[in-house]
Amino acid sequence: MPAPTVDGHVAGSQSGGSSQSVILFTTLTDDIIVVCVFSENVNTTSPTVSSVSGGSLTWATRKAVFNSSNNRARMEIWWALSSAAQISGMSVTVQLSGNTDNWTIIAFGVNGCYTPSPWDSNISLPAVNASLGSGGASVTAATSMANDLMIAVVGGVPLFGSYDDAGTPTNYGNVDFSHSTGGSLTSEEVAASDGVTTVQSGTVTWTVRGTTGTPILIVDALTADQFPAAVPVPVAAWAKQNNQIVDGRMPTMFWRRRRKRGRVFTPALGAC
Repeated sequence: MPAPTVDGHVAGSQSGGSSQSVILFTTLTDDIIVVCVFSENVNTTSPTVSSVSGGSLTWATRKAVFNSSNNRARMEIWWALSSAAQISGMSVTVQLSGNTDNWTIIAFGVNGCYTPSPWDSNISLPAVNASLGSGGASVTAATSMANDLMIAVVGGVPLFGSYDDAGTPTNYGNVDFSHSTGGSLTSEEVAASDGVTTVQSGTVTWTVRGTTGTPILIVDALTADQFPAAVPVPVAAWAKQNNQIVDGRMPTMFWRRRRKRGRVFTPALGAC
């Protein structure tokens, strides 16, 4: 099966407060909904995500991490399975444990995943670098499955309150971008993805083109549906492939003709 693909996305930003909502639209069924939250605070620990809600879905945390230098920046990734038809304007609400300076949300759907267990099980995932200096980040990430959708999310606090261009890692395409400038500092978050066809093992490098402090990088992977839809196989072909004998003979498919107001041909199972 091909790698999963992004199916709809939305970004939001806010200065202060502890609750924020975005409206997500998708076009397909059985999507994995991914919500990425980045927050920063001034001179105090950044709050955690208390809950994510929306669409009566069951939400779970995939990864949550503070920046390692002072805990004033935090990134969390949450997810849920939407087995309904396409999502037409679902409100996704993120609740923090307290007020923060600036914070951003990126939400998107991913279609074509193995929904019983959508995340690649490789022990290296999610791969995290939370002790970054300015200028960029890299992590070592490996997958156990081919045909994954690689996801990379970076968040940072641009220094001096200025806006910086975060770009994307090599071969990754931009999913969405958000930044908030209304607080004392400025927060920025970017999500990117790369559909791959082979098992991955190596370094994912995200070079931030501007000057960004306290960045956090998370790389993860959603695996493709492992069981394609069944394709009918003629009985004789199935019997030959599986060395099956019915009533002492190899079964086959033949056409029986009936005469009723002309010729009508109907399939019937018989023995040759």
